[in-house]
Amino acid sequence: MAHFLVSSVLFLFAAKVLAVGISSPAKVDDVKVLKMADFATSVMSAASSSGPLVLVKIVKAETTDLVTGTNYKLDLEVDYANAGPKSVPLPCEVIVFHQPETDSQKMVRLSCTPLRKIRQVADEDDDVSGGYKTIDVNDATVKEMAEFATSAIPEKMNSGPVTLIKIIKAKSQFVAGINFKLTLELEGVQGAIQCDVIVFYQRWSKTRKLTQSKCIPATDNALVQIA
Repeated sequence: MAHFLVSSVLFLFAAKVLAVGISSPAKVDDVKVLKMADFATSVMSAASSSGPLVLVKIVKAETTDLVTGTNYKLDLEVDYANAGPKSVPLPCEVIVFHQPETDSQKMVRLSCTPLRKIRQVADEDDDVSGGYKTIDVNDATVKEMAEFATSAIPEKMNSGPVTLIKIIKAKSQFVAGINFKLTLELEGVQGAIQCDVIVFYQRWSKTRKLTQSKCIPATDNALVQIA
């Protein structure tokens, strides 16, 4: 019996040792994968001389367990924050090392293929000092933030429900996540209104927060500020 237990322990130890260094596929929507992808994008964005970058898509993800942590090998598509709808995303392969004990990340490898064809020049009214850049109103994440703001505004206004009619303008700013500054056209029980909102979004923690809203009723153009 003792011999069997010793053999079992040795087998499990050997299996664990052999597992170290072996790559395994990971889900692209996994929370940790999203966190590593956002970290890699922030590193590339900080090093970019052409403006901030945004994560467009995680194409593929693999993990490799090491003795002191985990390597995340990611195939990403990134783009400039002010890129237009015809812009071609930049494919990048990155390896991010994550140490769970200190919850720290380090970029180990970065390789991007310059396939860009078209870039959209930022609007003249872009708030360069504040770091806001114009982005595509048809972007999936922009639409998601607009829908979230639409659902949050009635609670702030203490009014009836409103419906999103149109996203008029969209800008983004990199912080410890992304601030989305949106101009929305909404329809409520009292008629049409136009709202300027800021939504804070942190992908890896799935945080969404309406931090600022200012709405102008279309009837009298009176400004209604929502804290």
